[in-house]
Amino acid sequence: MAELTSNVNAVFGANSGQTGYQSKYKEPGVPIAIVLVPKSFTGIPAADIVSQAAFSTYVNAFFNGTGAATRQTQWFLLAAGGLGMDDFKDDTKKPATEDTGRFALTIFEYPTKWTWRNMINMGMFIETRAFNQQQNYYNAYVIDSNFVWNGQIDPSGSGMLCPYTFAELQIDNVTRRNAKSNNNQYMVSASFSNYQQLNSKFAYFDAGIDPTSINGLQNAVLLDVSSIIGASIGGSYTYAATTDIIVTCKAGEGSDDIIQDYGALGTNTLTAACFTAYNLSTGATATIASIPTGGNGMIQVAGQTYYFIALRLSAAPTATNLVQVSLAAPAALNAIVALSNLITAVIQAGVNGANCAVKTF
Repeated sequence: MAELTSNVNAVFGANSGQTGYQSKYKEPGVPIAIVLVPKSFTGIPAADIVSQAAFSTYVNAFFNGTGAATRQTQWFLLAAGGLGMDDFKDDTKKPATEDTGRFALTIFEYPTKWTWRNMINMGMFIETRAFNQQQNYYNAYVIDSNFVWNGQIDPSGSGMLCPYTFAELQIDNVTRRNAKSNNNQYMVSASFSNYQQLNSKFAYFDAGIDPTSINGLQNAVLLDVSSIIGASIGGSYTYAATTDIIVTCKAGEGSDDIIQDYGALGTNTLTAACFTAYNLSTGATATIASIPTGGNGMIQVAGQTYYFIALRLSAAPTATNLVQVSLAAPAALNAIVALSNLITAVIQAGVNGANCAVKTF
């Protein structure tokens, strides 16, 4: 019988280091952005780390393209559209030591902790707060001041660039401006789960991607206002209560009226293909046939201004059915309205304005 050789107590990687000068290794820069990726994402494949162009195409799809179609696969950039991480500090605790008399011996090395100021505005902060204490749902890549993506090696040898794991992700409460400072402070801290991933397991790709050029998505909130303004709209449009859903759409925490931007006053850029409808009562997709002539514009009702679009279904739903309307997937919407970068994230199915429009027929 053949005798087996066991690897019990084997120390893998022992005696593997070399101290010759690494002349071409790019020294890590100052961290300027954090990319949050879902916990289910294992790493950027080696096949997409063959060139800067291939890498850029791959990662951007998760910010505003096909990979961003669902929350389960979407990526998020802390400081998206802003100036990135400022006032960066490495707050990692110094190693614990034991004083033996003659020596101060290191007995424990603490995991990495960073703090920084997120250079964003209040509206972006409100959205970012949704990620507070979400370390169980997201891992992270780091982009540094050399536009290099920092991650860790895949121990399986696949060539993937794997993300870091958090022990805690803390989005602090805002510190408001005062008479001596003109700026609000949005502070963030990240404690990583172990020190090895940012030290001996450190890996990078020289991507050349300025994080301020990454176009993330904005939440867009649709609201059904059919019963409020439908009967008041005149001109060439006649409200058909059995097939029409009249919606408003706002982004930027309510500060940006999307219909005013793209769809009002006869300059409509939005088409029926920019929206999708779903019958919650039957569990079936509802087809949006058209935006009827005159079914977009502005109206004042009871002193309130509404920028609206009327969406006409191809068939009348059964009475009492709930129909939910959202924006089309980001890739489809951007193909029609370039760089709109909007998404309707469902918060509560069946609740009008959270974040979809819902009409009871």
